[in-house]
Parts: sequence; C-alpha cells; structure tokens
Amino acid sequence: MGKALKTIMVPWDFTVASENAIQHAVLLMRGSVDITLVHIVDNSSKVEDKTKELNDIAGEIATKFNIAAPNVLVKAGNIFKHLTATAPEINAMLIVMGIHDIHNKRVVKVVLGSQIPYVLVKDAPKRQGYSDLVVPFDEDEKNRIQLNWVINLSKFYNCNIDIIKPFINNNVKNEKMRGQMFFIKKNLDTKGIVYGIRTSKRGTDFKNAIFEFVDEIDADMVMMMASKFKKYVKGVKNITIPVMVINPKLAKIGGFN
Repeated sequence: MGKALKTIMVPWDFTVASENAIQHAVLLMRGSVDITLVHIVDNSSKVEDKTKELNDIAGEIATKFNIAAPNVLVKAGNIFKHLTATAPEINAMLIVMGIHDIHNKRVVKVVLGSQIPYVLVKDAPKRQGYSDLVVPFDEDEKNRIQLNWVINLSKFYNCNIDIIKPFINNNVKNEKMRGQMFFIKKNLDTKGIVYGIRTSKRGTDFKNAIFEFVDEIDADMVMMMASKFKKYVKGVKNITIPVMVINPKLAKIGGFN
C-alpha cells in the first residue's frame, strides 16, 4: 500500500456507520491528504478475503465521490487496541470513525489513548463542507494548548471558530477566565482567525450549553480536549454532531500545516 504525505484513517466495519464516516472523510480531505480504510479481523486467516472485499468497496467509494481510490489495510488483532496503534504507522492526521453511541465505554477508552485526533461521527454530513467549529474553553490555563489546534484547523479547513465559555460566579475563577479570553483573543487576532465568543447562561450546565449552542448556530463540528471529553458528553443525549477529540499531550499538529 502506497503512503501519501498524510492520510485520513477510516475504521471500516461494513456498517452504515462506516458509510457515514467516509462521507465526512471525503469532506475533510485537503491537498495531498488521502483516505485509508482500516479493518481489523480477529483471525489472520480472514485477512485475504476481507482485503479483497475492502478493495471492492474502495473502488465503489472512488466512483461515488470522484476521488482516488482509498488505500486499504486489513490487520488481525483487537479492534480497540490496533486502531490506535495503526494510525501513526500509516501517517494518519485524523481518524474519522463512525459510531452508534458516543457514550460507549470502549469508544471512550480508545479515543482518550490516541495520539492522533479522532472525529466521531454518528450521522452523514448535513452540508458539503465545514464552516463553523464550536470550541469550549474554561478558565484552566492548561487548555491554552488547544488553541494551537484551533488556529491550524481554522486555516486548514477555512472555517469560523465559535468559542463558548462557562458563566462563572467565583471571583477568582472569573479573573482567570478574563485572562484566558485575553490570551485567546490576542492569539486569534494575530493569526487573522474569524471567531466569536459566547458565554453560557447563568445556572446552565456547561456541557448542555455547549450542545445547545451547537444546535442554535447549526455548527458543523465541536472540538474538545481529551481531558474534557467524558465531562462534556456525559449525560448529554442525542449528540449527532461530529465531535473531534484531541489529546495535546500525545498529538502532533504537523498534519495541519
């Protein structure tokens, strides 16, 4: 299998979830970035047959979306262990994975341990492109590293950045939040990024406010740090928007340059 400069990895399980994921992956392609379909089997004896089957699907995808046929990789092993390990091996910049339930414990575990950002998708894209990306920020200065991803994603995909921050009563935390916003605005202004900032309503659970904001502006994706992922999605029902999860401690930003 030839390896492009960068690839978008799509785990393929021969379900509608995979078909939804490939539609998002096609929209996320840019420049020298291609797509790699990855399927994990439980026995090496199945690799040859599944490779043939997946190659047929890759051909169908190429015809349907008028793109070069995706690369194909079939490996034997455990899906939740080998997906994360495979991504850096094929030079993946993103892993776009179709899911049935964003709260699935195994999905959460594999996403949190990945050095490559995951984009978790439940439905097919609602439009032909990504114009608005919602990004939650709280007062924790450790979250500032997420700003590098925001800037790179905005430039790479030419999208607007919609920041949402919590309403804070505590004076100390509020002062930290003001410092956080000053830092964020200064950096975004310097880079020429188009953005807006929303403060959640008083008394609103911040995680609910995030997805209410998503619905209100009809956003295309929400991005959050891995350290906040479980907190922000826990208990929130009917999350259908693509969710990008990044782990700044592990991930590299180079793929978006």
